[in-house]
Amino acid sequence: MNIENEKRFYIDFNTIKMIYPREVSKKVTNFGVLEQYRDKKYTMKEINEIIAELITKRPFISNSMSIHINVMGIGYHHMLDIKNYNYDKQNRIDNAKVEFLY
Repeated sequence: MNIENEKRFYIDFNTIKMIYPREVSKKVTNFGVLEQYRDKKYTMKEINEIIAELITKRPFISNSMSIHINVMGIGYHHMLDIKNYNYDKQNRIDNAKVEFLY
């Protein structure tokens, strides 16, 4: 059995969190551009390509300081904490959704 060819990796949408300045982290409710990955399983190659896309396109929520995303396999495969360095130049929007910076 070759783990790299098995579709066993996924993004855990139950643990995606964000944080606004001067607040505690909270669960993301509007997944926006991440929605395409919900309830799907991927091979290691596929999930690593998705992770690379997340790193290069940088998901963010307007005015949030970061988004935390867990990628699961047998256990944690990756734990991403993607910073939004422009949060202080953005407006906070009620029910904001995840967007890509690039």
